[in-house]
Amino acid sequence: MNFKRVILFSCFCWILSLAFFGKGMHSMAATATPAQTSSSKATATPAATATATPAPSAKPVSGAAVSDFAGAKKAIIAAYKKYESSVDVSAYNLNYETEYDSLSSMMSEIVNNTPYLFFTGSSYKVSRNTNTNIIVTITLSYADDYKKTDGSINTKKIKKDKKSIKSEVKSAMTIINKKMGKAEKALALHDYLVEKLAYTSSKDAYYYKKETGAFIYNTCNCQGYALAYKILLNKAGLNSIIVTSDEMDHEWNKIYIKGKWYNVDVSWDDAIDSISKEDQYGLVLHDNFLCSDDYFINNGHSDFEDENYPSDTKYDKKYWKNIKSRMYYVNKTWLYMGVKGICERPKLLKKKFSVKYNVDGDKFIQYTNNIYFFIYNNSLYQYDYATNVTTPLWKCDDHYGSDYELVQIKCSGKSLNYKVSNSSSYKSGSLQLTKSGKLA
Repeated sequence: MNFKRVILFSCFCWILSLAFFGKGMHSMAATATPAQTSSSKATATPAATATATPAPSAKPVSGAAVSDFAGAKKAIIAAYKKYESSVDVSAYNLNYETEYDSLSSMMSEIVNNTPYLFFTGSSYKVSRNTNTNIIVTITLSYADDYKKTDGSINTKKIKKDKKSIKSEVKSAMTIINKKMGKAEKALALHDYLVEKLAYTSSKDAYYYKKETGAFIYNTCNCQGYALAYKILLNKAGLNSIIVTSDEMDHEWNKIYIKGKWYNVDVSWDDAIDSISKEDQYGLVLHDNFLCSDDYFINNGHSDFEDENYPSDTKYDKKYWKNIKSRMYYVNKTWLYMGVKGICERPKLLKKKFSVKYNVDGDKFIQYTNNIYFFIYNNSLYQYDYATNVTTPLWKCDDHYGSDYELVQIKCSGKSLNYKVSNSSSYKSGSLQLTKSGKLA
């Protein structure tokens, strides 16, 4: 994280204005081939120069005083949540000269990795006591999206978006069952986000790197995925952190399960199409779910701290690495499409499972608890879970000819959206469905 410093003089103290790069970390989401990262950090300009006025002087602190960054962090977050413009941190003994890097890291973590602080800006100012170098106050900034035309904080918009996010989180929690174990909850929420969100590397909108992108606009970059996943995990009772790689310009999560940490990269499990560079309907990967540090390093991740949160290898070779459909929790069992067909597994972590329907299909998606669709032999099929019967519904050849292949499907209300490809381009279409899942 790069910081620029502008020093202003006053009679008794220094007022320092710092602008930092918003951690808009983006990486190409995973495709069927090894995922690649693209660097596109959001830039920030130096904070506007303010008129220098004497800042309150803090009492001199002895050299033996211990800095309290944890306390300062808590105070700053509390100030942001109250929509305040500055916060007094003189009691936390933060030495600007000797602890600048720690200050920079703390502010970066607050602004970029703290859930529900989607409205924070990309700069801040500090004032310090010239006798002790102890920071007295930190002036906070807010994103332009959450400012009124006169520059004041638009608390009404912040509260509105926060309400929308919490509504989406509440909706996501309906897929969680109290009898699920922590790994099962982590998987259900992982698959929910992969199916719901579309990845973007665009820097055009501020919200792409925030949970607002994930929960309000359904589009975000890796930072938005990581924040959204952390919010859902915390709501489900799981402890998690956000992991950052400056070298990759990328972020993901680590989850704590039964005394061990595991890596989960939701954005890399959300495949984008190699031709259109858009989200792929019906494809949910699990290559980056509950992985060890060594597994991640061997499969494309790099430059991340692993000493404080060393991870376990327990799940590195689990069967789900080969599953490319969403895994649905239905009637206290897991239903998904694997290499052997439509499978049912009573317990996520147990070996026992049954093949409900033996078919070499693809893109298994849910319409209702009992009705599902999948692609087989360049055609659309319906699967009825209650009766275990499949029914052909629509043939690609009848509408686009033999040059095109049905490759993607997605349900949206009572519509089934699809994409067909001739290997160099895509065509999109939509089929209307009845309540029972037949073509209208």
